[in-house]
Amino acid sequence: MKNRFNTLIKYVYDYSDKTYNKEIVDSLFRAITEPLMNNQKIESCVLIRTQDSENKISILKRLLFSGVKIFNFGNNIAELDLENCCLNDIWGTTEFFIILSQRYSSALVWDYTTGEINNTSKTCILCNSKIISDIAKHISENSTKDLSTFIKQYSPDRRENTLLNKSIKAIADSFSEKCNEYRILEYEKNSLIKNNEDDNISKIVTSKARFISHEIK
Repeated sequence: MKNRFNTLIKYVYDYSDKTYNKEIVDSLFRAITEPLMNNQKIESCVLIRTQDSENKISILKRLLFSGVKIFNFGNNIAELDLENCCLNDIWGTTEFFIILSQRYSSALVWDYTTGEINNTSKTCILCNSKIISDIAKHISENSTKDLSTFIKQYSPDRRENTLLNKSIKAIADSFSEKCNEYRILEYEKNSLIKNNEDDNISKIVTSKARFISHEIK
């Protein structure tokens, strides 16, 4: 019997012990595509559901240009005109980006309703893990397209790569801390400007904020 319940939310909670803001989620989206961008000869497919494609559209265009097959499970993504493959629209506010290939697979699953602060989300990040096949199969069960061939062909043949996943999580945590520090500095700068405080202090805070912003990018 096909599972018509959103079990992806389970992975969000199982693989997250903290929340990430929107900027970090977008950064992770870009980061996990790097192996495909650096080796465009890898045959692969992507399963995606996103409510906000603004910061992802250029990446998706590059993937399409490289011959990557993209299956969309959400609203029409601007400029790409991708068919909505949802058979049972069970996902609610859960979003995902799954990469399947013979040499590299990755899963990013997030849901902004899981964060206590607006635009923050608990986030599941996995690379080269057999668990990705389970996630892909669940999406396939609720798809108008037959994805079984891709899932079988691109199924990760490794056990969960704990060290790799921990490394990615550590990078995400670092990004998150930098983003929070940047926001605090921006708030301090704006407060100084508003209260007409010493111009030199405001310049120092602005300079540090720019440095952190550059590091994040």
